[in-house]
Amino acid sequence: MNKFGLLILLAISFSINSCVTEIDFPIESIPERMVVDGIVSTLPGPYFIKLSRSATFGVGQDNVQPPLSEAQVKVKDDLNNEYTFVEVEAGTYISDSASFRAVVGRTYTLEVVTSNGRTYNSRPEKINPVPAIDDIRFELDRGTIRIFVDTKLPRRPEGSYLRWRTDGKYEWLENTFAGKVCFIDDRIDFNTIAVAGSPDFADENLLGQEIVIRPVDKRFNRKYAFNINQQSISENAWRFWRAADLITNQGSSIFDPPPAKIIGNMFNVDDPSEEVLGLFMTYDQSLTHFFVSGSELGNPPAPCGGSPFGETDPGCRNCLSINNSTTTPPDYWE
Repeated sequence: MNKFGLLILLAISFSINSCVTEIDFPIESIPERMVVDGIVSTLPGPYFIKLSRSATFGVGQDNVQPPLSEAQVKVKDDLNNEYTFVEVEAGTYISDSASFRAVVGRTYTLEVVTSNGRTYNSRPEKINPVPAIDDIRFELDRGTIRIFVDTKLPRRPEGSYLRWRTDGKYEWLENTFAGKVCFIDDRIDFNTIAVAGSPDFADENLLGQEIVIRPVDKRFNRKYAFNINQQSISENAWRFWRAADLITNQGSSIFDPPPAKIIGNMFNVDDPSEEVLGLFMTYDQSLTHFFVSGSELGNPPAPCGGSPFGETDPGCRNCLSINNSTTTPPDYWE
């Protein structure tokens, strides 16, 4: 039984001994499609292109995406340079970092030729320079911290489009007599899609753009750094991520139809009617570090406390036991 049928039965089952009424819930079988997940940026390579087949909804194992292997993958620029990507594991192709690094002002196109001879291209993706972040600030709101940026959307004929990716790093003081401090990575924007485009704004000044919201907890007791990546993306990428955000935040119940598919910028050269999922994205990026201290946030409780002899949390006895931790501060740490 697929997951939607199971949810229907759960919703109408009142107890183990109650009667179960079976409902004929129509589910359309959706055929496999090629899925592209690829990025080329002005950051040092290598760059990765991941190819897979979408799950066949309604035919069991709905969430399994088999990799697409043995394809010929290359990226071309508007000066007729070609850069070949090599398959390093099933469905994952990487570039040669010594010979290929994307630059601002160039336009890039992805080409994929599958083992059965089908050719797929992306629409051309130009890399425009990313503007600087003018200001960063935070607000406290009922136990959460919200981060806002001010920046600009430069006036260009093709428009300006931005995306933000944010991760964090924080200090953790273990509860030992030595009392060493660890610096721990924190992935915080898994469910956040923050984008903005010039069609939505009357002028180039973008003020108070919210980019992340985070619960204030023990990670903020000492010092926390928000590492804010501001990316200049294309209109195609902006439309893709905006559509993804709408679907992610629309809310749904078990009686809703499956989420809508999002078509990116890839197409079958010989059969434009074929739907290809995913996105080949290019961008320029700037990185800004924004620090907040525990005292600015009302002194959140310490993660470790009391007598070292009675400490039971492994991370408080040895903070290096926490995933993604180190005792070496990053170069940017204040």
